[in-house]
Amino acid sequence: SSGGRASRNPVVAIKCAAFYDDDSAAAGAPKSTKRRLLAEQYGLPENEVKHYVKFGRDLISGEINL
Repeated sequence: SSGGRASRNPVVAIKCAAFYDDDSAAAGAPKSTKRRLLAEQYGLPENEVKHYVKFGRDLISGEINL
């Protein structure tokens, strides 16, 4: 291990992106509330959620292949 950040879980990333981008998710909650909910649900630091969302979007769009 290089001592760096652990790799992001692609399944969690896709779930985060889908929830975050779903306008009906959490009854139309503000993005900050969605970030907090995702952080709590997946045990992530709140400031890391945006990176999971971006990674998930990239996976969904096919920009990143595993």
